[in-house]
Amino acid sequence: MVLTAVQPLDLLGTIDTAFDRDVYQFQAGTSESTTISLSANLSSLDTVVTLLDASGNVIASNDDFDFFVSSDSLLTATVTGGEIYFVEARGFSTSTGDFHLTISLDAGDSIGAATDLGLLTAAQPIHLLSS
Repeated sequence: MVLTAVQPLDLLGTIDTAFDRDVYQFQAGTSESTTISLSANLSSLDTVVTLLDASGNVIASNDDFDFFVSSDSLLTATVTGGEIYFVEARGFSTSTGDFHLTISLDAGDSIGAATDLGLLTAAQPIHLLSS
């Protein structure tokens, strides 16, 4: 599947047994920052997510992005357009359960695509709300 900013990957899966790993492949449509979220889907799964390049080298990995609040995983990394990547979803240690995986390109979130807000002065603050 070619991943684009308008076509993120969003799926449900299950880690059935201890040390099970589900691996997904995608091709980046453009060179962008990508965000990968792996969360327990109404289960007690303690998630671990890993992004690998086509040779199997680890680019980024995360276990418990907010250790004190959640055992879900979240990572952000830059991918190169046209390249093949793998995402590995697994449970920490012997953890099992259902999961929700989302992979999305953060198109437009780059210096080159920044919005010009004009001259900012102390007498004229700018307040932005981001979605």
